[in-house]
Amino acid sequence: MSSPATNPAEGDRKLTTHPYVGIAGVLLGAMIATCTGRLMNVGLADIRGALHLGIDEASWINTSFNASMMFIGPFSVYLGGLLGPRRVLLACACIFTAVTFLIPSAILCHR
Repeated sequence: MSSPATNPAEGDRKLTTHPYVGIAGVLLGAMIATCTGRLMNVGLADIRGALHLGIDEASWINTSFNASMMFIGPFSVYLGGLLGPRRVLLACACIFTAVTFLIPSAILCHR
């Protein structure tokens, strides 16, 4: 067996921050998903009022939100394996940013 000092592959290892950035990204994504779900529950009464729906008629809103969240989980893992995690994360971040900026105009157009 060779010692770590004689094996150049093991001696050249440097500690990078890439794993920490990845962990922070995963935690940030989980926090955003949780906060979005909580906002959906808090704002559901306002959404029902804006769409003039009763409690039973508006049950599809929360169900469709949760179903889409459950669908995108395995699909994003598949796309990450197919296209690479960097491409998938950058595409999702761009789409999320664009939709976030478009939400206020959708509310203004509804009035």
